[in-house]
Amino acid sequence: MALRQAVTSVYESNIFKKRVEVKLEAPIASIARLETVHLQPSAAAIKFEGRSERSTLTGWDSKGQVVLEIVWDGSESPEVRRQREHLFKLIGDARNKVHDAPARPSVSSAESKAGALREWATDVVKASGMEITPERVEERADIMAAMIGIIGFPKLGAPYGIDDLGQLYPSGEMPPGYPIDTFDDLYAHVVEVVGDARPVDQEIDLALDKSWDVAIDECRKNY
Repeated sequence: MALRQAVTSVYESNIFKKRVEVKLEAPIASIARLETVHLQPSAAAIKFEGRSERSTLTGWDSKGQVVLEIVWDGSESPEVRRQREHLFKLIGDARNKVHDAPARPSVSSAESKAGALREWATDVVKASGMEITPERVEERADIMAAMIGIIGFPKLGAPYGIDDLGQLYPSGEMPPGYPIDTFDDLYAHVVEVVGDARPVDQEIDLALDKSWDVAIDECRKNY
């Protein structure tokens, strides 16, 4: 059974007093690659090793480890083929849905833009299937703040003769610290130059939306 968050198997036992067992097979978010295969052993393998035909549905995580394996033993009947193909489609659809960015308000509604980046980073780590830790959230938020500072904000400042964000400060240099820690201050300076917070907020929203899938993949590779 493929639910939105996990692949779950359900077993029924006993004829007169049914017993239902539910087992979590794999979180949907942990499946980076999915493959369905029908294996036909050679005649020698069947004769000397007793092997039989097998149909498998296998899922791997981003590190190449098997996290899901469903096996059908015996010849592949039309019913088995339908089950395999149906499960493959269900899990594939669930993977697409679980990785969709959750609906969130524009950063324009956030008092702290750095706080909005941290909330986004929390959702990214969660969607990747990795454990949410303060360190991982802070790292993802810091990377996003750096990207916006390197790509987004300079684009907004260019029409006003700003080609180096240090020009926004009297000293000619940005204040020391991690990008996420200085993000709110930098945001305020960019808004002051542009004269309107709306295009600055829109640039941040766009950057967060475009970076969603990439950030999830990076979480899986790094964590």
